[in-house]
Amino acid sequence: MVNWTNSGFVFVPQHLPLAQAPATATTQTTGDSQESVGDNTAKPAPTDTNTYHAQWNKWLTVYSWQLGARSVGTALGVIVLGFILIHIFRRILNKYLIARALRWATLAVGIYSALIALHPVLMTDPNDIITVTLHKTFVAVILLVGIRLFDRLVIVPVLTRGGKVTLSRFIHQIILAVITIFLLAEYIHWAFGLDISSLLTGTAVISIVLGLALQETLGNFFSGLVLQASVPFQPGDWIQIGDMEGRVVEMTWRAVTILTGAGNYVLIPNSAVAKDKIVNFYTPTKSSASSISVGLEYATPPHEAKRVLLLAVQDTQGILKDPAPSVAMTSFDASAVMYKIIFWINEPQSRGGVENALRMSVWYRLKQAGLNIPFNITTIEMTDVEKRAASEGKRSEMDRLAAVSKSEVFASLSDELKKKLAGETSDFHLAAGQSFYHEGDAGDSMFILLEGSAEVFAHAEDGKEVNVGNLDAGATFGEISAMTGQSRVGTIRAKTDVRAMEITRDHLQDLFQSDPGLMAKVSEVVAKLQKQHEEAFKKLGAKHADDDKHTQSHSVLERMKSLFSILH
Repeated sequence: MVNWTNSGFVFVPQHLPLAQAPATATTQTTGDSQESVGDNTAKPAPTDTNTYHAQWNKWLTVYSWQLGARSVGTALGVIVLGFILIHIFRRILNKYLIARALRWATLAVGIYSALIALHPVLMTDPNDIITVTLHKTFVAVILLVGIRLFDRLVIVPVLTRGGKVTLSRFIHQIILAVITIFLLAEYIHWAFGLDISSLLTGTAVISIVLGLALQETLGNFFSGLVLQASVPFQPGDWIQIGDMEGRVVEMTWRAVTILTGAGNYVLIPNSAVAKDKIVNFYTPTKSSASSISVGLEYATPPHEAKRVLLLAVQDTQGILKDPAPSVAMTSFDASAVMYKIIFWINEPQSRGGVENALRMSVWYRLKQAGLNIPFNITTIEMTDVEKRAASEGKRSEMDRLAAVSKSEVFASLSDELKKKLAGETSDFHLAAGQSFYHEGDAGDSMFILLEGSAEVFAHAEDGKEVNVGNLDAGATFGEISAMTGQSRVGTIRAKTDVRAMEITRDHLQDLFQSDPGLMAKVSEVVAKLQKQHEEAFKKLGAKHADDDKHTQSHSVLERMKSLFSILH
């Protein structure tokens, strides 16, 4: 403590309590006025009204214009300097929301400095009740400003991890309240000499009773702390808690409020949230997968079912193209083959509407393609199965006839033999990734691709499998093995779901018996194709089955004669 005397400052030992600080006779002379405070003994606190008036008169009296000018100049200087600094650093201060707090601190320091400049003696008098009140008020203001600065510069950056996550208002308020209560207790102890430890001890029994009575409320409170610390979701996220789904509106110490898709607000206690399963559709991204199931008849080829279902997906608004939708065969039920359409949406709240639109699109697409969703196995369906099968068979036969007519191998066949071949053969279905045959297999059939695409693979000299080429609808393959008896020189694998026409040796035998001169014509085409295949294999570094001499048409013809003579 510092007291002012005619000879300078008198320091009071700091270990003495404020009320026990020794008072000294102090006198200050300024111009024609004189301010005297105290005597050689400590003065008791004033108690009557006249004494209070006398104290206030001292504070309200300006002993000289020099003191007044110095006081006003000090206040203006501090305030102007403070506001200039605040203006210079306003961007940084506004960013942390501390500019207003610093303005109040600047005003408080300016007023406090003006009072010291106006009444230096009174401002150091420990027995003056106005002086003590001013000191305590100034400390209170600075303490409030300090709490604000600590909050914005330390607490908020820690809770937001440097701005990387959203500030949790609940946790923020709890931490700020605890710090404020602790500092307030310390301030009360310093300013008024009250020991709050006895108050806390005296309320221990009451705290236990209240704790038992508020057990559920406290459970919600601490569950809220756990949720805020782990951050499984935040306001604005679309979540599902148990069987309740909606957008998070608010998170408090007691409950989580969500807005459901039906437009209703639902309050879920924090204790229930902490115990239940939480699904956050907004993490790690807003895109989320959904699915619907569709049952189709066993007669429907899987590749056809997938094609039609994917068309229905493309027609539906709200389904994302990336990730791409897919169709999976999930089970063989009693009355239907079950397919699951898996798709992605960007807004979880629109899931119900998107699923409804997709089901409608699926119904219409199936109707257009002539595919049916079967009734339950216990339902009797009256339909002309034979007529329907004949219609489907006729359509497939027409597709095979068109393929045979375009095939280079069968170009020399008469129209009658082409129709016969198309009628006697059947369709061959494969899913994407399945193989028609493998390299080195013994082959007794050939194929013409009707729908889809396939890939040709062969092993190189180093043993690695290489892609030799692609086959599209209309391509003929496997004819060399089927007509000469050679092993398969490559692996044919379906690139997409495919439908092909399979022609066996028995079918070829019937053709050659019907037209004896046909074998020679076919052998020339087969020899040419074999040579093209081997050249392509060599160019890509793949192995080929036979030497060049076997590419001669007479060699192919001899093999064909030898092979088909055995079949007589």
